[in-house]
Amino acid sequence: MIEIKYNIRTFVNKNQQVLIRVRWNNKKDEVTFSAGCSAEPEKWDNVNQLAKRNTTHKVGGKTCIAREINGRISEICEYITERFKQSELANNIPNKDELKVFVNEKLGRIIEQVSEDELKKKDKTLEDIFKEFLK
Repeated sequence: MIEIKYNIRTFVNKNQQVLIRVRWNNKKDEVTFSAGCSAEPEKWDNVNQLAKRNTTHKVGGKTCIAREINGRISEICEYITERFKQSELANNIPNKDELKVFVNEKLGRIIEQVSEDELKKKDKTLEDIFKEFLK
């Protein structure tokens, strides 16, 4: 069984968005996930990488409480950890795309993908349909 060392770091960027950065494989691979909320830097605990308890964050007309922000962070971190544990058991190292797809599917961010044939059927013009008819 391979032991994969990875690092999860949460931070607030200059646009006041809460981001979660994951690094692994000798820090060569890096993926960043957005928690989907914003936090005020003054109410952010850099040591624990969480919003300070019992605080309300008003950024750009949106209001988030610390519990919501911290809940989203822990949910994303849980899914990341789950993916790495699966990889350790399978003796492989996930690539960036695998991790992104896995976490985004768990978060419900990926909508069911439509096959290319279905897209072609929907995007056909009258000319395409006529050419198909002639064949």
